[in-house]
Amino acid sequence: MEFKFLKLRDLQGKTPSFPAAGEVHIIYVPEPDDSNLHKAGAGRAMIREILSYYLCIDKGLVCLHESRHGKPYLASPAIGRNLYFNISHTEGYLAFAMSTSTPLGVDIEKVDRNVRLQSLMGRFFHAEEIKKFLDYSDEERVKHFIHYWTLKESFVKGLGTGMTTSFTSFYLTKESERTFYVTPDKKELQDEYSSWRITSILAPKGFICSVAYRLS
Repeated sequence: MEFKFLKLRDLQGKTPSFPAAGEVHIIYVPEPDDSNLHKAGAGRAMIREILSYYLCIDKGLVCLHESRHGKPYLASPAIGRNLYFNISHTEGYLAFAMSTSTPLGVDIEKVDRNVRLQSLMGRFFHAEEIKKFLDYSDEERVKHFIHYWTLKESFVKGLGTGMTTSFTSFYLTKESERTFYVTPDKKELQDEYSSWRITSILAPKGFICSVAYRLS
């Protein structure tokens, strides 16, 4: 999978090309201190704004629906093809990912966060992953915790199930320097999960971002 990084100003006043097959467009939107990007509904407004440039229509005409578990999608494709997108925001940045060839999920997190590792690791990480965390120093452990969190959250967002899929029900294995594959505890999910990959992508300084996507 190839990732193309764009800025919001690259889209404004233009009609950008849709992502090519095997390509994902990534847009990071900085969040000023007084921004409302992190507030309820603001993320949907940003989706409408970004899609309005691609679709060349007023953002008020971009109609979004939500899946059962809250994943947004375009109500009517209107471009003669599938359009997959996802959004994530954390204090400081919003991340938007879009593809025309694969369902996807994205998650961005701030590296410098207070994390209660002892209480969270057992609740959100598989035993196979916890073993790996024990090899790190305390400082490294926090960074790797947040890294794995973005990987796992982007995956469940890509599936469209969100947090209804327990993070402890599957574990991640590194396939290459930045890409991981997924192994579920339940054998009946093996075929579905094995078709997914999760990649850690270039992110603004002080942030970690991951994108999950299904192989064609």
